[in-house]
Amino acid sequence: MIRQENLTEKERIHKENILNIINKEQYKLKLGIVYLVASGFNFCMLGVSYLLYKSDIRFFTLDVVITIYIIAMILYYKFSFNLTKDGHHLRAFLFRILGSFNAKIDKSLREQLKRNSAEKITKKGEQ
Repeated sequence: MIRQENLTEKERIHKENILNIINKEQYKLKLGIVYLVASGFNFCMLGVSYLLYKSDIRFFTLDVVITIYIIAMILYYKFSFNLTKDGHHLRAFLFRILGSFNAKIDKSLREQLKRNSAEKITKKGEQ
C-alpha cells in the first residue's frame, strides 16, 4: 500500500478525485427492501391485492394476486422508487407516520411531566 507522503501531487489529486466520486456515488444508490416495504406504494398495492383477492372474479386466485403484487413492486422499484442515502431516506410513508406519532407522544409526555412537577412543587409549598 502506498503511503500518502510518498505520492506525487498528481497522484494525490487523482486519489482524492476517486475518493470523492466513490463518496458521492454511494449516496445515489437506491435503498433496500426495508424502505421499499415502508413506502406508500407498498401499502396501496397491499390494499389493491387484498381487494382483488376478495373480489368475486375467479381469475384472481391467491397465486395470481401474489404474482401481480410482486411484479408491480419490482416495476415500482426499478422505475419509480427514488429513496436514496442522500439524507431524505426517512421520507418513506411508514417512517413519516411513526415519526409524527413519536413526536406527539413525546410532546404529551413532556406536558404531563411538567404538570406533575408543578403539582409536586405546589404541594410542597402548601405543607
